[in-house]
Parts: sequence; C-alpha cells; structure tokens
Amino acid sequence: LLEVTQTVHRTLPVKAISLKLRNDAAGDRSLKVYGYLEWVLGNNRSKTAPFVLTKRDDETGALLATNPYSIDYSGRTSFFVASETANGFTASRREFLGRSGSIYAPNAVLSGSALSGATEADGDPCAALAIDVTLKAGETREITFLVGDGDTDEQARDILAQALKASVETMLDEAKAYWAEFTGVLTVDTPDMAFNAMVNAWLPYQSLGCRILARTAFYQASGAFGFRDQLQDTLAFLVHRPELARAQILNAAARQFPEGDVLHWWLPGNGAGVRTLISDDVVWLGHAVQYYCKVTGTKDILDEQIAFIEGPALTEGQHDNFFQPTVSERRTSLYEHCAVALDLAIRRTGENGLPLILGGDWNDGMNRVGIEGRGTSVWLGWFLAATLRSFIGIARERGENAHAEAWEKHLASLKAALESAGWDGSYYRRGYYDDGTPLGTAGAGECRIDSIAQSWSVLSAEGDRERSRQAMDAVLSELAD
Repeated sequence: LLEVTQTVHRTLPVKAISLKLRNDAAGDRSLKVYGYLEWVLGNNRSKTAPFVLTKRDDETGALLATNPYSIDYSGRTSFFVASETANGFTASRREFLGRSGSIYAPNAVLSGSALSGATEADGDPCAALAIDVTLKAGETREITFLVGDGDTDEQARDILAQALKASVETMLDEAKAYWAEFTGVLTVDTPDMAFNAMVNAWLPYQSLGCRILARTAFYQASGAFGFRDQLQDTLAFLVHRPELARAQILNAAARQFPEGDVLHWWLPGNGAGVRTLISDDVVWLGHAVQYYCKVTGTKDILDEQIAFIEGPALTEGQHDNFFQPTVSERRTSLYEHCAVALDLAIRRTGENGLPLILGGDWNDGMNRVGIEGRGTSVWLGWFLAATLRSFIGIARERGENAHAEAWEKHLASLKAALESAGWDGSYYRRGYYDDGTPLGTAGAGECRIDSIAQSWSVLSAEGDRERSRQAMDAVLSELAD
C-alpha cells in the first residue's frame, strides 16, 4: 500500500511530500524510492536551466540549487532533502531521465542502476534522491521529502534544519487548524449542500490561498498584485479578516499616480508594474473603500496618509508601459486618493454619456473595443454610479460639498445615459465600439447579451426596477442552461 500526503509548513517556505509504505504481502519486499524535481529558479526552465548551479550538503544530504544569474534573486538558495539518508543522488536531469526517457519512464528507475552522485553543472539540472527500502511482512515505513527556499544559502540551511525537525503530521494539523479557524467565521446552512460547501469552505479558502497568498493560478502565475484583482478578492472575506482588506486597500492606493490612474499590476519585490489604459481600475479604489467602511462601520481609513507614485505618462497610441515608478513626495489622505480617481473616471466620458472603455473594463478581453478612445461601457456605468452614490455621502460627511455636488451632477447624467444609450429594448447593452456599433444587442449575430450589464443594474441599485427585472429574465432565458 502506498499513501502520499502533501502539505506546506504554516510559517516556513517548505513543502512536504510524505510517502507511507505498507507491506501487505506474506514475505519481505525490497523497494527503491525516488524523490525527483526539476529546478526552474526563474519563470522559464528552458531559459534558466543553463545557469542553475547545484551542490550537496554533506551534513543533511540535501541537494541545493541557486541561479546566480537571476536579476532579482541571484542570492536565493533552494533545497531538496529526504528524511532518510539517500543511497544515491544526482543533480543531472539528463542522467536521471536518460536519452530517450521521460518523467513517466525515467531511465534510472527502469534500469535500477545506481545514481552517480553528480552535482556539477551540466546545463540540465534536477534533484534526484534514491532510497533503498526493505519492508518485512506487515511493516509500515514513512519517508518524507522536503523542498524549500531561502533568501541566502545560510537562511536556506537554517530553514532546512527546522523543517527536518517538524513532523508531517504536525504540519498537516497546523494547516487544518488555520483553515478551519478562517473558514469557520461565517457559515450558512441551506438545503443545497453544494452551496453550503462553496460558501463555508471552498470560496474563502480559494480566495485567500490562491488570490492573496499565492497570487497565482493555472493561467496566471506571476505572483504580482493586480490593482482590481486583489481588491475584489479581499472584499470577498471582509467578515473573515477585515484587516486583510484594509492592508490591500492601502497597498493599492500607494500604486496611484497624481493624475488619478494606477498601476494595473505590480511586482511586490521591486514595485515595478504596468501603467495601462484599462478603465475600471480608477473606480475600484473608491468602491473598495466605501464597501470596507460600510461593512466594518468605521471610517478612520479615509484619513490614512499615502504617497503617490511617479512615472512617465502614456504617450499617444501607447496602450501600456512597464517600468519601476518612484515614490512621490506628495502625500495625501486615502479619501483624496479616491476622489482623484473618481474625478478621472468622470472625465473619461464618451459622447453618449457612458464611461469610456479604453483598454478594457472588468473584462480585459475587451481591450480592443474602445482602444481608439471613443468606445463606451455600460457595465462600468453601473459600477461608477454605485461608487459615486456612496462617495457623495462620504463627501457630505467630510464637508466636501464641491466634490459632492460635482459627483451628484454627473451621476444624474450617467443614469440617464444608462437608461437611454444603455437600454436595448428588453435588457441592457454591454457597451459600444469606437465606431458607435453597439456591443451586446439583440440584433447582433453573436455576443448578443452579457450577464454583468444586467446583474450590475441590480447590484448597483441604480437601474430602473422594472427594467432590471426584464434584464435578469433575459439572462435566465439566454444564458442559463
């Protein structure tokens, strides 16, 4: 019997793979267990492989790897080690897999030949450990492989030493306890068990683990912070951990230019990011702030002082620019950061009264709909209307009557545009292309209806009640299967 358990340490950058073996046969069994991984130490193995250097730690038997040619992480050291002394090892992927072998049929495993103990760089690095195991009848044996990483060689060795002392059972128990506490804050009980499982466990777990802690997914593995992405993700569990949402709001506000636009995404290490024409980012800060204040019942966050960032503006015809901005000497309150962004959103209004879609709104895939600067977005109209409604009240409370009056005036004209240019007859359109062609209209051959233009007429509470009812009926009729 083979049983594999994988988990990560709660505080250390270590992953554990535990293999439990049990001999159910009548006699002794002799086995060879292999632990194998391929070093990347960058973002593309084919690019980094020639530069990865490996060595072995004599004390623990760990295989260590570093990429001294990495621009940002040249000092980092990674390790791969087993809980038992290996009988053989190699740092050569070429040796382990063989000329015609693969990860599914490694030559070293098929032949059973001893590993050479090679650690010198050969341009094709890996970490492979082989352990000989003999199990008596009924005997159980557990072998653990650990993979981890440190900022320096010294730190990696310290982490390695700590990890070897920790049992997998303890790691697993601590991980389960952490997530049970987090997901246990809010529970629902409905007749739909699948709905309960999603709301009570899966969605908060996925939002925090994937979107906030790892900031990665199958299709997007950068580790970067997205301006809108992590704001909306932290709002998903304001009840669970409001301090996480607060921290992300302040983090995002610190990525705003004095002109009001922001970095669409940035790297947490050096702060480099991309300035774009994506249009909804400038509304997300205000939306997140008003929602945080509403749910927590506090408004002190509005007075937090945050610096702007500075960098080159996009030139005519330039859709985006990746660079490392500098921190401005200009600091102002979070409220002012939101106000500057909302003022920019208002200025970005098309001829039909709807917000310009520019380089894409919530749907980045619509990045060409209004790239010439004339196309507009119905969904962004609902989103902006709801945010302005909340911030008008916030501005009044702070005595910011000029802002409140300007926002009230625009809100009135925006709502009129949503009910005229935005209405298609039985539901709301999605927007307009640069040439004035409507997007999401009944007369189109494809893309006739988009759910978010309908659902946000309800979620924003700004749509005509009867029209919103019609719009949601259209969603169920056209999009629900």
